[in-house]
Amino acid sequence: MSQVGDKNTQIAHADHVIVQKSYNPMIFANSGTVKRSAGTIQNGSWQPSTDYYNLIVYGNDEYMEGALTVGSLLLSKDRVLSYGCTEETKARFERLDNEAITRIKSFPSIFASENHSYGRTDDDHQALLGRINDIGFEDNGIRLYFQTFYPIPQKRLNGLVFELGFVYSSSFNEFNRTHWAIKRVDLLAVLKAAGLNLF
Repeated sequence: MSQVGDKNTQIAHADHVIVQKSYNPMIFANSGTVKRSAGTIQNGSWQPSTDYYNLIVYGNDEYMEGALTVGSLLLSKDRVLSYGCTEETKARFERLDNEAITRIKSFPSIFASENHSYGRTDDDHQALLGRINDIGFEDNGIRLYFQTFYPIPQKRLNGLVFELGFVYSSSFNEFNRTHWAIKRVDLLAVLKAAGLNLF
């Protein structure tokens, strides 16, 4: 390999590399291949969209094992794109057809467990920034196959409910309810403006 120019660094092996263009990064992840009945989720690069983001809140902390996690979770159909979405956004994506799924997989995603209290949580409670790799359909719900990259203090996110487009009140917000919503908000710009510059 040949490198030219100033300030270059060669790294023999990296599990996780981010190439930054402005604030809109391209993410390369090397965390293994996940096999599932409907196919495989491969390593590779991903350019996050800036138009929308996915908010996935799940009732417990069991799936929140930290950054660079690959896994899946099952949401009952009544918790999928029914709460926290505008009517326009819901109409655009609720069919979950191939076109909608392709777009949804380009959105950055916040994966969180429910707040530990009403409208707030503990200092050490972490949400995760990641992506949806695939969507499966089961008799009892919708399965989201996901990959996460970075922890984000959920307490900080609770302070950004307006900027994140949440449904909220002084004692309750979307982190207090298990659901999946799509928000028409540039998530990465909101995180950067809040000083949560993960890239």
